[in-house]
Amino acid sequence: MKPDYLNAIVHMNELENQTSFNIIPPSNDLKHIVELFWSIKWNLPDGKVFNQQIIPNPHINIVHYGDSTFVEGVVKKLFEYHLQSSGEILGIKFKIGAFNNLTKVKMSTFTNQKIQIGEILEPTQWENLKDLNSTEEKVVYMENLLLNYAHPVDNKGLFVEKVINYIRENKSITSVDMVAKNFNKNIRSIQRDFDTYVGVNPKWIIRMFRLQELNKELEMDSTPHWADLAAKLGYADQPHMINDFKSILGITPREYKE
Repeated sequence: MKPDYLNAIVHMNELENQTSFNIIPPSNDLKHIVELFWSIKWNLPDGKVFNQQIIPNPHINIVHYGDSTFVEGVVKKLFEYHLQSSGEILGIKFKIGAFNNLTKVKMSTFTNQKIQIGEILEPTQWENLKDLNSTEEKVVYMENLLLNYAHPVDNKGLFVEKVINYIRENKSITSVDMVAKNFNKNIRSIQRDFDTYVGVNPKWIIRMFRLQELNKELEMDSTPHWADLAAKLGYADQPHMINDFKSILGITPREYKE
């Protein structure tokens, strides 16, 4: 079965055909703040451009593009990487609440933003990445930098991660009110914590996980029964599912399959 973190990748088979896509686990010293390192390498023919689309997910990433490094917040619409010629993109996907170890600003500051890392962290250290050759060297270097921020995630950050994992694992969750009742919390309190530790509200999280599940179903099933699929994913009806999908990907699920 495809790991959950790959559900956000649109047309995973095409990505694997056009690039070398790899996941690198963090060291034991960092696994409480880093979910994974990811790398995309490509070598395309002259004139060819490969556009890789990704359904949004609720994680902050540090992304190195070869000569520059950025902090990339949660993107609320379909996200695209445009690849041509040859190169590598190397990213750090942080656990929910963990990027707050690196900065005291709210994660909503980064929502829909791509910010030069020197505006947030000590720039010289991260600039040295461009002088390293192999992916392995870069990952080791990044890990050494992150050890300075490897203290435990605070209790509110851990709570938000728990809520998000609960939403991810329970496909029947369709409203923030259901989440609040399960955790015996005030909705406004949960929304404030999400603003600080994620950058988007819990209603958006519920919606995105359903779209990722829909993406996974479409990748697996060559002839889906649309009404049954809508019911399985907790949509009120098939039109709601279609509109939700189209609002992010720009096409209907049927057009996506075709």
